[in-house]
Amino acid sequence: MTDFSSLLARPVLMLLGAAAQMGIFFTLLGALAFGFLPKEAASIAIIGGADGPTSIFLTAKLAPHLIGPIAIAAYSYMALIPVIQPPIMRLLTTRKERLIRMPELREVSKKERIVFLAVGVLLCCFLAPASIPLLGTFFFGNFLKECGVTERLAQTARTAIIDTATIFLGLTVGASTQGDVFLTGKSVGIFLLGAVAFSIATSSGLIFAKIMNLFHKEKINPL
Repeated sequence: MTDFSSLLARPVLMLLGAAAQMGIFFTLLGALAFGFLPKEAASIAIIGGADGPTSIFLTAKLAPHLIGPIAIAAYSYMALIPVIQPPIMRLLTTRKERLIRMPELREVSKKERIVFLAVGVLLCCFLAPASIPLLGTFFFGNFLKECGVTERLAQTARTAIIDTATIFLGLTVGASTQGDVFLTGKSVGIFLLGAVAFSIATSSGLIFAKIMNLFHKEKINPL
């Protein structure tokens, strides 16, 4: 149910999203340095993408034995974003940058939004077919919302279906967190690396916005 209007009105903002993914790559190297296997390290690093479903999806494919601690770490740090991000924001931005007022974005038409969804899902099919179980449903939900003729289905998807899926997801992930699996040094390492992933993702996004402002006349508020 994501609204892509801001992205379509100002595509350059995609670069900020890309910059924020640096948290994934730094955490990947850190996890390897801590002695995690490559597939385990990749599963931990994706926490830096700030997305719980993606973390669970990738871990289920690469390191299912770590799905419990990784899922809990991912969702814990997503919930702690209001605590983690503000100190980093204050440290890396000046008052002048925080007060930058960005102009109103242009109106994005419904046709643009629907075409974007069609092109996006086709690109994913060709470039990353293994991601379709996750991204296909992501684009499908957006299509229900944007097409304008399936409001009942869109409302059900954003309420009853997602709530039901969350209940089953919570139960199945919770069932995989037995004490002998969860209460280990490896799990503590995953939590620490998850915090690093979120912090670096926030920092790299802010720093890249500052770099972009050196070259753009129309300034971007890093926050």
